[in-house]
Amino acid sequence: MAQTSYAYWVATERKLGDADDGTSKYRTTAALRECRRHYIGENRNVEKTRVSLQNMVEYRRERRLDLFRTCMNPDAAYETKEEEDMAKLYRLHLELEAQRQVMVVRGRDNDSRAIVLKFPRQAEPATPPEAYVTMQLYILERAIAATEILSDGGEQEKLVGVFDFANYQSSNQPPLTSLKTILTLLQRHYPERLKNMFVLNPPFWMRMVYRVLLPFLDDDTKEKLQMLTEESERVAVLGGRIGKDQAMPFMLPDGQLTSEVDATHFLSNVPFHQLYDDVPITAQKEE
Repeated sequence: MAQTSYAYWVATERKLGDADDGTSKYRTTAALRECRRHYIGENRNVEKTRVSLQNMVEYRRERRLDLFRTCMNPDAAYETKEEEDMAKLYRLHLELEAQRQVMVVRGRDNDSRAIVLKFPRQAEPATPPEAYVTMQLYILERAIAATEILSDGGEQEKLVGVFDFANYQSSNQPPLTSLKTILTLLQRHYPERLKNMFVLNPPFWMRMVYRVLLPFLDDDTKEKLQMLTEESERVAVLGGRIGKDQAMPFMLPDGQLTSEVDATHFLSNVPFHQLYDDVPITAQKEE
């Protein structure tokens, strides 16, 4: 259960498990945090929490999600051929999906939560449905790891999503079954991880659905999910949460993260727990 913590995973991978080095204590802390998130997610029902945690552990073990942390490193070593093959498959899926769906972890909010940026999906190249699910989970795991490091060991556990729907085309969206799959996985295995999701430039149909549902949403959901169409809305809402030095211009008009996003660079060159701009593309070219 503690393996959901990137910091704890790093410590165990580096054989830092002596009783006096704090690793054992942090393992307990990480496990308790995971228990608490599921407990809240299950409306504080103890039995449902137990089942939820068991299902989460089994899913992570079955899908070997820890391999996300090493699969983009071509020099990583694996204990079994099965792990190596799974890592290669993840790498293939991520490289394919990155050509179609640009997603990166870039910037932080004012409370040291990592920001997931998601841009409209392209028509090509064709990718298997599994690649879409893999990319969503991979980016989520990276954002969780980044937030843990940014907040000095996990004091901050939630993250922020900013999804840009400018030039969105419904024909390019993933299959409905894939969308249902990822939503189910997020609800079951990642409770209490989302602080805010901001949808920028939402298409007309999405705005209409949101307006119909809005009166029926509780205050917590209204706070988490916000659709921002006008620049004035983005400034009013995002400006108080994200500094201009951590925002792209499509988020805030004076956003200082002005370079375009290169998904391949993020996958191949930026360490798992770091933000997009921590490793400039120019630095890679000079090497």
